Amino acid sequence: MSEHGAKKVFSLACRYSYTRLALNYYMYCETFQNMGHKTEQMTVLQQKLTALVGALLDGTLTEEAAAEVRNQIHHQTELVTTYADCFQIYEHVLNRLEGRFLEKAPFTEADELFAKQIMKYITSTKDHMVLNGRIQEIVAQLPVRLTKAKFAGFVQDGLSAYIGSDKSSLESVFYMLRTTSMMDMPKAMKSEYEGLYEMLEKFQKADFKKMEKEEYQALSGILSSAVEYIQAVISDYQLMQDIVNDLYLLALTQKEGFMEAEEQQVVLHILSVLHEKMEEAREAEDALDMAPILDSLFDSMTQLEGKQEALYERYLKNEGQWTEGLEENLKETGRKVELLLSDSPFVDLDGQENDETADRDYVTEQSALFIKELLEHLSALPKPVSRAVMANILSHLPVFFNSLNEIETYVRGSLESCTDMYEKGTCMEIIRSIMESENALV
Repeated sequence: MSEHGAKKVFSLACRYSYTRLALNYYMYCETFQNMGHKTEQMTVLQQKLTALVGALLDGTLTEEAAAEVRNQIHHQTELVTTYADCFQIYEHVLNRLEGRFLEKAPFTEADELFAKQIMKYITSTKDHMVLNGRIQEIVAQLPVRLTKAKFAGFVQDGLSAYIGSDKSSLESVFYMLRTTSMMDMPKAMKSEYEGLYEMLEKFQKADFKKMEKEEYQALSGILSSAVEYIQAVISDYQLMQDIVNDLYLLALTQKEGFMEAEEQQVVLHILSVLHEKMEEAREAEDALDMAPILDSLFDSMTQLEGKQEALYERYLKNEGQWTEGLEENLKETGRKVELLLSDSPFVDLDGQENDETADRDYVTEQSALFIKELLEHLSALPKPVSRAVMANILSHLPVFFNSLNEIETYVRGSLESCTDMYEKGTCMEIIRSIMESENALV
């Protein structure tokens, strides 16, 4: 595409970012007064976000300033997401204990019959991706009764799917598996989210084998509080990241793109009014009522209806081809624009992709190193936690079964080898609810 054509795309990205920024910032200001879970880190980032909007309004916004705040939000989100991964593991553990403390007999069904129902559910679709998704979903909920050697073999088989891919893909799956299995725990988790760390410590110190009903109920309450808090914080960080991404896009495209004067005037009016109120909120000791200001902008907001979708649709027609043939400086800007307009708000803009091919020897070697470390990690965990981690790992791997017979053998083996009727009953109930939710049972 010519430089002139590329500037047209920059203009579309610029107009889209302006419009989306107004909508996102309005939503952010609408929820700001109800953020009862603010941390010191979030308050600092909110102030920096307000300053970035101010810089846009006075013409001093830079890519470097937007990148700095974006990276800081990303860092905080990673810490909170690590907590989410940990509590997901312990939720799995508590679910398997619940039956002990209920005043009813555990759910039961013949292993062979239930395994057939599961297989019918898995194979009732012709869509290969849906079928694989169902296999992973079921594996995540089945009781885990595997020797370390058998588990290691499954992990090796799953990772072998990356033979022939680029090395970056393999690195990404290792990162994902490490974070979801509690292998990587950043030191900053404790210092920056002390309350969550204290909650997590209660689970780390718990004796699940000897647990009494009172402790189970206490931990269930802690889990609910932690999950609610994490979901709220991640939601707020994601909205803040969306806003920073819009600001970053504007810092990249304003020089090369252009805005329609009337459209820009509407957006700048919305941003100016909201920014002034947010500055007032920053300096006020008590919470300010944002509702009157938000109501006053209703007519301006309606003028933007439909514009965001229309602009993005026009941008998509050029996606993936418009940076070809551009000078290096514009090509780099175009690369970042495409990433910032992708579906991932936290995409790494500076990471260098390793597009070297991961051949069989490389995948085998790297997998062996990872599995060795994973098994050592599992050995240090209580058995119920170790089993939860194993189930989580297996459910995140590419499907490692070679045939439907292998899947059925695994399903039946998992059910038959579980002698804890409460755990098995819980697993069966969860799987049955999954199947019923898709009307899979007849």
